[in-house]
Amino acid sequence: MNDTFLVSVQHLDGAGARIMCVGELDVATTDSLGRAIEQAIATAPAFLMIDCTGLTFISIDGLRLLLDTAERCQAAGMAITVDLDSNGRRLLEALEYPQTLVSAGFQS
Repeated sequence: MNDTFLVSVQHLDGAGARIMCVGELDVATTDSLGRAIEQAIATAPAFLMIDCTGLTFISIDGLRLLLDTAERCQAAGMAITVDLDSNGRRLLEALEYPQTLVSAGFQS
């Protein structure tokens, strides 16, 4: 695997947070995304957007983190959108995961 993984958190006018990740989300980089998610959630945003369209690879660990985060946010009443490329969406469809967690683009 390539060791390149970048993640950033952007707070949007106090109402929401956007996380962008680029590179390979695997066992070695999942903790970095997890820390970014915790940083974003700590501000209690009304919504969380996670942009994964820049990922070139996602492991089962990375996918599990995204799905767990989506379930956690929904349980807390926080709106969440996870934006995946077509390969990521096909993977979730194959796993029969609820499509409500995944979008072709962010919704605000």
